[in-house]
Amino acid sequence: MMYRILLLEDDDNLRPVLADVLEEEGFEVDSCQAGDAAIEMARRSEYDLMVADIRMEGLDGLAALSQVQSYRPGVDALVISGYADAEQAERASRLGLGAVLKKPFQLDVFLHKVNVLLKARSQKLGVHRAFESLLRTSFWSSRQLARFLDNTPKRVYDFSQLLEVTGLLCTEMNLLGSQLEKIRAATLAAAWQQSSKTIGLDPPGDLPQEFQSWFEFLGEWWNGSGPQGTAGTDIPLESRIIVAALVVCRQAPDEEPDEKWPGRFDPTLLRIIDRGLKLSPDRKAMDTSDESSESLLDLAGTLLRTGDFHHATEALQEVVQREAESPEGVDALLMLARLKQRSGLFEEAKQMAFRIPELAQSFGPALAARAHLECGRLLMDLSERTHARATLEKAHTLYARLGLQTHAAECGLLADMVGATLAEGEETHHRLDLLLQPQHRAHAGKIAEPLVQALLAEPELSETVQKGLARLMLAHPHAARSALSGAAEALQERSLTIIRKAGPQKYTRLLETLQESPHKSVRTAARQVASGHSSEKNAPPLNVTTLGGLLAEVGDRQVPDRAWKTNKVRYLFARLVEAYPTPVQEEVLIEEFWPGDMEKGRRSLYTATSSIRSALRKSGLESQDYVEKALNGLVLAQDITLNYDLAELRAALSEALRQDKSGKVQEAVVGFRRAVLDGEKPYLPDCYNDWALNLRLTIQQQLLEACVRLTEISFANERHHEVLEFARRALSFESSNETATGLLLASLLQLGRPAEALKRHQAFCEILQKELGISEATSLEKLVQRAVNSVRK
Repeated sequence: MMYRILLLEDDDNLRPVLADVLEEEGFEVDSCQAGDAAIEMARRSEYDLMVADIRMEGLDGLAALSQVQSYRPGVDALVISGYADAEQAERASRLGLGAVLKKPFQLDVFLHKVNVLLKARSQKLGVHRAFESLLRTSFWSSRQLARFLDNTPKRVYDFSQLLEVTGLLCTEMNLLGSQLEKIRAATLAAAWQQSSKTIGLDPPGDLPQEFQSWFEFLGEWWNGSGPQGTAGTDIPLESRIIVAALVVCRQAPDEEPDEKWPGRFDPTLLRIIDRGLKLSPDRKAMDTSDESSESLLDLAGTLLRTGDFHHATEALQEVVQREAESPEGVDALLMLARLKQRSGLFEEAKQMAFRIPELAQSFGPALAARAHLECGRLLMDLSERTHARATLEKAHTLYARLGLQTHAAECGLLADMVGATLAEGEETHHRLDLLLQPQHRAHAGKIAEPLVQALLAEPELSETVQKGLARLMLAHPHAARSALSGAAEALQERSLTIIRKAGPQKYTRLLETLQESPHKSVRTAARQVASGHSSEKNAPPLNVTTLGGLLAEVGDRQVPDRAWKTNKVRYLFARLVEAYPTPVQEEVLIEEFWPGDMEKGRRSLYTATSSIRSALRKSGLESQDYVEKALNGLVLAQDITLNYDLAELRAALSEALRQDKSGKVQEAVVGFRRAVLDGEKPYLPDCYNDWALNLRLTIQQQLLEACVRLTEISFANERHHEVLEFARRALSFESSNETATGLLLASLLQLGRPAEALKRHQAFCEILQKELGISEATSLEKLVQRAVNSVRK
């Protein structure tokens, strides 16, 4: 890990010496000579350690450090001074500094102090990560306990829903990470405590003091009529969340909480719950095991992202044990195969990569294609070149048959990389050209780094492919820098040749990397190329992903989550992206995000807007104003290039509908398939503002209609495996959809799977009874009778 250090020293002779020795030690150093400059640098960037001289003209070092720590509470500090007397030491102690170093000092002592502070910081972060892992483990255990309690007779609470509602409230109130998990655990403990006698279990034992302090206020009312008379925001937010979740999730409540107990609850929390429950798009799968497997896959994905590989493996193994031969089972096996590779179990990972694609064939061509692609990449990493190429070529064929040319291009380039045939013919140029279109940048990003390395390793590239490589390095500079940082001298020199031809002014960051090359000839050549051209200062494109969660990139630099500061800032940015290029009136934004006091809301809006600008500037150009104030509201800057995943999804759906209406059915199928694959994840799943809920429901309805249409077309063309794939997807949006169910049953019968058809029909009838009060759909009677007769045979 490279630590970042902010050096504040007004001595012009000492400052460069300290900066040099720190950089030689491997640290990244920013230095300045004035306190105001240090504060501004800390406002714009994050640092691990601040080294500050106390005595200087203007703002002294401790005053500057105090303000820096208000921006960056986690930054450590080392004070150096010739005046380290008792008064200054006391001031330093109040600021929580790690050490005070008195001038004069030896450089090795200075470096020792720095390393001790950073080692302690690393240990502290390690403890924090371990604590986070413990909380995740605890929450997973809570989920298992909730499932058990939900199956107990005489239960008082819907325990699984209790965890979900608590998570919703915490997220909306910006209580995240470890705090969210603690409140969830406390809510479950409170529910268990209240219902332990009813369900015949012992109450929880000694609870953390923090939990007990929250429980003291569970009887208080928002209007102040509780036993202690505590009212409104004087009641701890954690207590308000716990009691709201407990009441809402009681089994079969008689009335709405705010009607039965007016004045009892925080109205903001009730509005959040009401909005969240409105969403409830029927995500229940055809039977309870499907739903459980989906939940476990989601949990495993979260655990993998946070580095908890052990518990991710346990969750995935549970999915496989329940239903290995299912779409969810295939997904679990794919993730497990990667975990095997990560654990050094290469032979097991290889054998899984051989088996999984064959298993996936039973669940439709789209899943089969993805399984071949992922297993092909795994075999590449395991150096099984022959099998990797064959598997990737099969993935290319499957995607091409589906009409998904972008996916096919990705597979084709990977297969050619394995076979060292990238330089052959114009196919490489055609595939590169397709992947470098703005709407397909995500596909190019997945393979950009190895592709840059592979193309540079080809001694004879055609002019057109060289131009494609230049565009690839420009579109994905981070991947290009990673590919070149440790590359051989010949490859680095070849990249300089391509940069010269393409126009060096566009490749500032890449040239900076090459100027730090260990090869003297490369360093010299890179400096000559860089010095002969001025860099371009055009704003890099803004790439925004909202399906599955918010991810923003300025050029190839991801905006870190912490840069947004709060969820409201994140979702305000998403709101402006969704409206672009149309301004949104300030009054509308205030009502959506800060309802109530208009003036207070306006101040909050301006603060949030400044946070958006700051977050984007840190990853892009400091001079670029990313949010503009128009006459009729706020809007993202009109001079930026915005690549927005939801806009691309809408465009694919719109074009597919147009083709379908004009009778070009096969062209429409390609568009619908692409939209359904791109829309696998929901829009901003953790945002429960009304505008986001409505948009999410609209997208889900459009994707439902696309899935049903694909099911109809596939059935008409006797592509029954595709019917299964798209009907299941349609039913994940609307489990009572009769058209999708009927075609699913018919295709199962055509494939000789009558028992599965009966099982699906039974689950469908249960859904109809629960949601519509209908015992069964008469239109399916003939199909059901066919299934019964087939099973009897």
